[in-house]
Amino acid sequence: EEDSIIARQIDVAPTILDFFGLEAPESWEGRTLFDVEREDALAMAEENHQGNILRSIQQAGFKLILANRDNPRGLAETELFNLVDDPGEKDNLKNRVKAAELEDILENAQKEAAKGGRSGTERQMDAAMEAELRALGYVH
Repeated sequence: EEDSIIARQIDVAPTILDFFGLEAPESWEGRTLFDVEREDALAMAEENHQGNILRSIQQAGFKLILANRDNPRGLAETELFNLVDDPGEKDNLKNRVKAAELEDILENAQKEAAKGGRSGTERQMDAAMEAELRALGYVH
């Protein structure tokens, strides 16, 4: 069975530092891709577009996609793929145990990610920044 390596954007900086023999700070979420004893990484994605609400997780060669009920595209609520055997995602596996396992991992990972999102600091926006964001369409 072929090993698959998930490379995420948060892994780029730690990998570059490792290439130059430096260690990434422990506060960084990413990991070097040169670490041969790395744990299985996971990749998550979310989409909320035109009534389609999708969440997905990819880990250890499997990909789970969860869609909202009655979504406009008519997607199945749960799709599970073995990316090693089916990289084109054509054969939706009917493995409820594996799907539930990945869904639990996804839920826990989203809770952990939300914790990190709460650590930001609030600050006042100055007039120049507000004008710039308004010109870009971010502030109404």
